[in-house]
Amino acid sequence: MMILFFFIFIFCSVAIGQFFVVLSVIVNKLQNIEANTNAMKELLTTGAAAKIDKEIKSAE
Repeated sequence: MMILFFFIFIFCSVAIGQFFVVLSVIVNKLQNIEANTNAMKELLTTGAAAKIDKEIKSAE
């Protein structure tokens, strides 16, 4: 009986550990997506600002 409880305890511990590993991987992927989105936004805004500056200079 004691061995059965021991195996159940080990199984539950491993399952909980796996759950946290999967959770951390998902969070990491979401953070990467957010970082990429922010970088793209920054690139777009700086690109647009440079284009506007260039057009202003060419109009002068």
